[in-house]
Amino acid sequence: MSRWVLAQQHNDIDGKILKQILKQSKRKHFGVSGKAEKFINDLNAEIEMGWTGHGQTNRLLGRITMRVYIFHHILSGGEPLRGEALVNEIVETARSLPGYSEWCRHQHEITYRAEEWARCIENSHYFHFGHQATNSKPVSQDPELVTAIDQSPSWNQRQSAVTRDRIRKAIADLLEKDSLPSRATARFQALLQYGVGGASLYRHRDLWHPAHLVEFLPNPPIIKTDSQLDCVEDASNWLSPSSLLPTDGGNNIVDEGLSDRPRSNLPPNDSNGDDGIGDNAVSISSEVPFTSSESPLGVEHLQQALSNIKAAQSAFQEAARQAQTEHQRIKAEAVEQRHIARMQQFLDSGDPILVAEALSWARINPGILRV
Repeated sequence: MSRWVLAQQHNDIDGKILKQILKQSKRKHFGVSGKAEKFINDLNAEIEMGWTGHGQTNRLLGRITMRVYIFHHILSGGEPLRGEALVNEIVETARSLPGYSEWCRHQHEITYRAEEWARCIENSHYFHFGHQATNSKPVSQDPELVTAIDQSPSWNQRQSAVTRDRIRKAIADLLEKDSLPSRATARFQALLQYGVGGASLYRHRDLWHPAHLVEFLPNPPIIKTDSQLDCVEDASNWLSPSSLLPTDGGNNIVDEGLSDRPRSNLPPNDSNGDDGIGDNAVSISSEVPFTSSESPLGVEHLQQALSNIKAAQSAFQEAARQAQTEHQRIKAEAVEQRHIARMQQFLDSGDPILVAEALSWARINPGILRV
């Protein structure tokens, strides 16, 4: 007898641990379908292990909730659990698992967490096993959520959005470094260094091509003043007499010299039936100090150059404003994209609480998540 007592004292496995190991390893037959039986045994294997470290409370509560909600009436008999009875069973099961007191950091709020899980699974697609016929009819969904699902972007649209975002960030970086080339080819080569493909740059050239990124002001109109000569069509000329007539209506005086008489003293020429000026108009034009168009055209070129400089300055200021606006918009879009990615991870996690949060966000922001 003393030997049995000695053997018992040296045995590290007590009855509680042995029972726990048997519950974890033994695959029971519950008289349900093969898939359901596998589901129960998988849940048991994960639940009965209990807590083995920190950060396991959320997942264990989720597995406990699924087993209690779906299979409790199969495992323990009675009616399926709902509401407060479901919460109490979740809390009781969690507290009975090994490692709860050592590793669970949510013991002070375990009931609240169990209520969250119970509320989440009751609003999910899970149902009490054997009651599928009564729950097979889908719950009417919010029309906005249905519209959001239908209008969710395709894979190609998401890839295109990612590419456009990469191009915008590259443009913003070049503008911040003040190294954005002005010519299209040089700008194309610079953007290739940011990992954007040539085909993508061509497809989204509205984001970077000089013809789209900066809209230059149109060529300013030529300023016409009274100081211009007759070389400009339809322009007035204060240096020429207001009564200057074309030369094809008078006599062609070849042998006579040019007259130096004032225009008002010129005798009329009755031979042609016109008002008598004829080719003498050439002598008046020849007495004008500007005998060529060089000086007036020089003034015109100067005015044109000044106009071009003003246009270039305006275009540069507009480009700077656009760059600042684009930079701010890109930063805001980056923050938004990170939040969207987080919501998408919640939706794809399979965690009922995270999925519920993602769907709630999708109702407010339709057409964004890939549901």
